[in-house]
Formats: sequence, structure tokens, C-alpha cells
Amino acid sequence: MQLLTTPYSLGEVRMPNRLVFPPISTGYGTSAGKITPELIGYYARIAEGGVGTIIIEATAVSPVGKLHPLSLGIWEDGFVDDLAFLTEAIKSKGASAFIQLNHAGPRAGSKINGQQPISVSELPLNKQDLPRKMTTGDIRQMIDQFVQAAKRARRAGLDGIELHGAHFYLLSCFLSPFTNNRDDEYGGDTTSRTKVLREIIAGIRQEIGDDFTVICRINGEEMPENGIHLPEAKEIARQLAGAGAAALHVSACYLTMPGAEKFMTVPATSIPGPEDPSGAFIPLAKGVKEAANLPVIAVGKITDGKMAEGILAEGAADLVAIGRPLVADPDFPKKIIAGENPAACLYCRNCIFALGSGKPMTCKVNHDLPGSNSSQYSAPSTQKSE
Repeated sequence: MQLLTTPYSLGEVRMPNRLVFPPISTGYGTSAGKITPELIGYYARIAEGGVGTIIIEATAVSPVGKLHPLSLGIWEDGFVDDLAFLTEAIKSKGASAFIQLNHAGPRAGSKINGQQPISVSELPLNKQDLPRKMTTGDIRQMIDQFVQAAKRARRAGLDGIELHGAHFYLLSCFLSPFTNNRDDEYGGDTTSRTKVLREIIAGIRQEIGDDFTVICRINGEEMPENGIHLPEAKEIARQLAGAGAAALHVSACYLTMPGAEKFMTVPATSIPGPEDPSGAFIPLAKGVKEAANLPVIAVGKITDGKMAEGILAEGAADLVAIGRPLVADPDFPKKIIAGENPAACLYCRNCIFALGSGKPMTCKVNHDLPGSNSSQYSAPSTQKSE
């Protein structure tokens, strides 16, 4: 595990090793988007297990941008103090701390947020709601929401942010030619479709400076035939590199469209299951890394330390994100480094199915998650008293 355990510098951030815990929505917040003691305890426990970096789950930059009834929020200053407690809980265990900023866009249903969702176009991505096409004014307001959210993240002591430009949430919908059919400055060729993300990064640089690390998560491939595929993802990567992104986190996404799977070169899923091969999205990360002179984070059913080390040795990525195995066993990093066998993730998607039904995340392997009456995930003493 020589490469995996080597410290790594990303922008101004010194990561103790190359293992990343990616953003996984938990449902451990409140309906108002607030952080709870249980959530703080959960992330502290993940950090204690030896992972080098934690990217806190998708956090809404707008109250109408929540993807889940219990999604976290960062749309106003009142969130900063609790976020600072969470950040300190993670850093006190030795990990660096980032947060994923998101707006669910067309995937934010009216049942969750009480309003018609917004999107780059009127293409519906859920069964309940037709999204409202954003005006230029809406877009500029959304850009500012991301910039202000980044400022709050900086005030909370986070090392950086990740802009969620994947999985057909709002920023992703701007990037994809499948969802973006605009004929203004934010639609058309790749340069126009990346303009929103480039303007967000520019706004962050202007408001905060160059020493705050910005990661962009993108789709390396999408299921619709006229969506993003690797050649397009490479061009998007080059554009974001030129805009000042510090790293790219390469995932994939699909929409349920009969016959569309024939256009995919990787499994037609954002969340590989037991039927999917290990390392499902590694070819996408490798392709993006070859195209853009930027560090790349690989993700997608990376099951063990040997595979993670091999990805780094091959040069397919610079950092390796392992998510659900750490939910199943938070000590996964320590155990693989020590040559021990962690409890194995089943890749059953039970954690995701719970969220899909509006409930907090559960796990068939780890029965000590918040809500199980276990004290393992109680908040550290830094938590503010009520």
C-alpha cells in the first residue's frame, strides 16, 4: 500500500493519504437542512477509521435545491456554526474536510421543496414535476448561491468544496447536451455549456482567493445517446482545468431509457450493484486524466486496497474514492493498510433505497449507524450544547 498511504497535496491542502470518502447522502440532517449531533458523530467515526479526506454529502445551496427531505443546507449564514463543529470533528481525527455543494434542479421534486423545480430546460427528470426553464436572471442568482455557499464553507474551516456537476442535478444538466437545449450564452457548444461552472469558479476565486480548493464532480459518461461520452467529458475537463478547478472527480450516470444501454461503455448505473464489475468507472477517470492536466479522483465499486493501489500505480487516478465499504466498516482504511480484512460491503444498494423512500440511510452490514441506539456515533465534545 505504498502509494495509497503516501500523503498528497491538492492545491493548498495536505491530505494524509490518497483515500477519499466521497459524498454519500445520509438523511441524518433535519427537515430544515440542519446538522445533527448524530451526523457529526457519524462523520467523526468515518474519519477515525483512517481515511485521508472526507467530502461531506451533497449540501443544498438553495432551499429549493434539496434532493432529499433531510438534505443538508448551506443557503444562509445560520448554517455556518454547526458546519464548523462538523468540520472540526472531522479534522480532529486527522482527515482533511471538503463539502459537496449541490442544487438538485429538476431532481428536486415539489413534494420535497414545495415549489416547481427549476432546470436548464423543461425536460422532466422525475415523474411528478415538469421543471421551469431558468431565465438568465435565475442562472445568475444560482451562480451567486454557489459562490456564497463556498464563502460559508470557508468560514466554517473547510479545506475546500466540490461542485456537483454530475448525476443530472442542476450543474450537470448545464453540462450535458442531452438536457441543455438552450440557445443563449449558457447552451450550445461545450464552451457555452461549461460557462456556469466556470463562472462559479471565477466567483469563488474573486470572493475568496486562489487558496481555497475547488473540486468538480463530472460525468465521464451518460446513458442517453446524445449525452456526455468520454470524448466530450475530456473537453469538459480541459475547460474546467482552464477555469481553475483543482481536481476532477469522475463518475457516470444513466437515465432509464429502453435500449440506451448500448451506448454505454461502463455499467448503466451511477451506483454499481452486486451484478456490476469492480472498478466500474476507472476507464473514465483514466481517460479524463489523460486529457486534462489535473489530479483526478477515481470512484465506482473500488472494493479493496489492492485494487486502489493498482489504480494509483497504473496512473489512472491520483486519489481513490471508496464510499459504501466505509459505511459498512468505518475502519476499512486502517484494516486494509494493516493487511486485515474489513467487513465486506454487499453493494446491495440498501443504503440508497432507504434514502429513496425519504428515510435515513441504513446498512445491512453496519447496524451501528445513527438511529440504532448505539453510542458509537454520538457527537464529539466540541458539539455546541442546545
